Amino acid sequence: MSHIMDIDVGLLVPGVRNPNKMSDADFVALKAGVLAAHKESKRAAIERGESLDDLTILQPPLVSPNDDGTFEIVDGEHRWRAWKACGLSSTIRCVVQPMSPEARRAFRMGFNKNRGDIDLTVARDELADLSKTVDVEALLAMSGVSVDEYNALMASLNAASTDDTPLGGAPVEEAPPDKPFVLEVPFRTKEEKAKCQRALKRAAGAGGTLGTGLLNVLGELEMEAENDDI
Repeated sequence: MSHIMDIDVGLLVPGVRNPNKMSDADFVALKAGVLAAHKESKRAAIERGESLDDLTILQPPLVSPNDDGTFEIVDGEHRWRAWKACGLSSTIRCVVQPMSPEARRAFRMGFNKNRGDIDLTVARDELADLSKTVDVEALLAMSGVSVDEYNALMASLNAASTDDTPLGGAPVEEAPPDKPFVLEVPFRTKEEKAKCQRALKRAAGAGGTLGTGLLNVLGELEMEAENDDI
């Protein structure tokens, strides 16, 4: 059963692999957001005449207890780092949920995938490693990765092999490419980025990824161009 607990920031430890990507600029913005939220919570607590001892981060990290008394961060590593960097308190409020080591890794990937900012190389390596000991269907359910996404990632792992890896197959270890399946598109504003993401999600359909949406849009444009040439 999960429960809320205030934990010393020094007792939290990040997972070995975190597929979440965050630039230095985004981390600075995250720290600013943490500080602003804490300041507003403090102001509101003073107005209500409440104790300031209960002030903590607005979105508590999800952690799982280790046998040595520490807690592995399943979700919220960057929030924890920002909280420490701001020096707001020696403790941080967390959601504590006992999990197996495999479940921690799979759910960590799922949480970060839902945010849409995931390092595909790390995600691929995690899936390949976990699929050796975890049932693939259970792994996909925990991580939120679709069958098509799984097969595409495994195919990239075995690109140099003539034996393609099907769903649930044993991956062949080889050096991963530096940055597979990543398309970086600069936007002038956050609003433009959000508008593009919404359009690609609509184009992808239910359960589809932004990449699927982009391929669908490009396919429609290609068909229109072919029709114009006729």
